[in-house]
Amino acid sequence: MDRGMKLVQSKDYFIEAIEGEWLLFKPRAQKAIYLDESASIIWQMCDGSRSADELAQEIASNYGDEKDTVIADVHATLAVLQEHGALKGV
Repeated sequence: MDRGMKLVQSKDYFIEAIEGEWLLFKPRAQKAIYLDESASIIWQMCDGSRSADELAQEIASNYGDEKDTVIADVHATLAVLQEHGALKGV
């Protein structure tokens, strides 16, 4: 994944909360991706206005000493979402 690339949600997916859990659905493929709360926030923040690095920095800015771990976790989540086609570069 190009960390400088701006990311946007794929229009093929939509997010739904079901009993306190988040699922990304791709109806045509009958595919669902489970998201924990952090991953759902990351996906929702992908609106094409921020690069992967900018998004990771923005989220990590709230975590003080754990900043490097948070940045790595955000990048890992973005990579998985992009691999599944839930995110696209713009």
